[in-house]
Amino acid sequence: MEIANQVNIIGNILGKRKTKNHTGRKNAEKVDRYVWSIEDELLAIKLYKQSATKEEISLAITNTKIKLSSMLMKISNIKYLDTGIGLENVSDTTKTLFEKYGK
Repeated sequence: MEIANQVNIIGNILGKRKTKNHTGRKNAEKVDRYVWSIEDELLAIKLYKQSATKEEISLAITNTKIKLSSMLMKISNIKYLDTGIGLENVSDTTKTLFEKYGK
């Protein structure tokens, strides 16, 4: 899926922007950063809910371009949303999807 389509889909989920802070996603391609799709985010939520082990996570992302360290960080963001423990710098997309599908 193209980055422009991703931005539009995520914009529809999040609603009107409160800040100008979606630039990371638009500029991700320029700095060769991985752009998380909605499916990737939902996979992270599912792995968190299943309390997946590192080996299970690694197996789940085998056919993706996601690095294990990135998925572990995303899961730690989700854990923070759920418990208040973990990495607290959570994207609006992750917050919205977790509120909708994670509980």
